[in-house]
Order: sequence, then structure tokens, then C-alpha cells
Amino acid sequence: MTAEYESTSERVAREAGELKADLRELIVERSTLTRIQGLNDGSGVVIIGFPTHRWGTLENEGRALKADLGRRHARFSELVEAILLDAAESKRKKLAGDEKVVGEAIEQDRGTYTGSTEQVYERAAKSIDERVALVAA
Repeated sequence: MTAEYESTSERVAREAGELKADLRELIVERSTLTRIQGLNDGSGVVIIGFPTHRWGTLENEGRALKADLGRRHARFSELVEAILLDAAESKRKKLAGDEKVVGEAIEQDRGTYTGSTEQVYERAAKSIDERVALVAA
């Protein structure tokens, strides 16, 4: 009987794939975005610094998925940070930015300038992929 070996980069890629699948379910299938009325609505008045959309309220299953994703994303981020502990400052800054993008997509507690859940998901998925690439490099 032989044990199957999973390299660190394979583990990161596997966990990233699992995160992205559940992130898609949370953001695209279970979440909604609503345009905030009166802000940048074509009236000629543009308010800079305020989001244009807000997240809708999740149902119970969505809230449970959100909590689980938050925990799993935190563990994933800690793993990637540990692997890249000695990386250049520019890589660590990129890592922190990517972590923030995904964290905000999961938490859904701040408004967004993005009007489509698909766009929010794509941006978060790209941030996860970029962390996988940093580990693989």
C-alpha cells in the first residue's frame, strides 16, 4: 500500500480550486447586488468615493456558506503567506491585495463599484489564481 504524495503547490492549487467553486456558488448563485439610488445615477452629480451597489441579504444557506468560506479562505491565506514568507516585498504586497479582494467578496459587508455578481466573482477568482501562481513560481 502506497501513500499518495501531494506537493505544496499541488495542495495550494487544489484548495484554490475548491475555494473558487464555493465562491462561485456564494457570489453568483446566492448573492445579489442592488444599485444604490441617488449616487452616480446619471443626474449630472457624481459622488466620488462612494460605492454604486450594495449586497442583498443572504438566506440561511448562503450565510452558512459565507461563514465556511471565510474560515477556509483565512486558512488558505495563512498557508500561502507561510510559503511566501521570504518572498520579495512586492510579492507580499500583491499577496495582501489579492487577499483583500477575496475577503471583501466573501464578507459582502461593504458596497462595491461593480454591478454584476459575475464580475465580482471573476475578480476574486483571478486574485486566487494569482496567489497560486506566486506559490508555483
